[in-house]
Amino acid sequence: MLRFLKAMRKYVSKWAYLACAIDTEGTITIHKILYKQRLKPTFSPVIMIVNTDLKWLQFLVKDFQLNGSIHTRKKTPKHKIVYCLTLSKLQQIIPKIRPYIKIKREQLKLIQSLLTINNEIMFGSGACPELFRKQTALYEQCKKLNKRGTDDEV
Repeated sequence: MLRFLKAMRKYVSKWAYLACAIDTEGTITIHKILYKQRLKPTFSPVIMIVNTDLKWLQFLVKDFQLNGSIHTRKKTPKHKIVYCLTLSKLQQIIPKIRPYIKIKREQLKLIQSLLTINNEIMFGSGACPELFRKQTALYEQCKKLNKRGTDDEV
């Protein structure tokens, strides 16, 4: 499989390949983190790719020089072991994959907005109620986009 991927590089941008992996095998979401010592939650953008092939995920990390971590999800008797690659330094990755993301384009726009707000909080005006409301709204929108089906379906 890896030989096929390396041969395919002649015809496709490597970032298009990563975007396709994220669109099909991945998740683009916003995590809400609650700390006991803080009054308000922290919102963190996340891109992860989940697969049963550890070598493929290791290939992605090495070939794309990605910053991230691979961890194993709990194995159940009915399922295979699943590996999860969680990407970090998203501000460097997003501009390269943005033109190629098709399915999860809306989620990508939301985490870009969240990164802008987080930068404004850290390096600009600091935390204020207006920015917190924007973060919460982005979180809720992303949650709605990532929801699988609805309770109304038969």
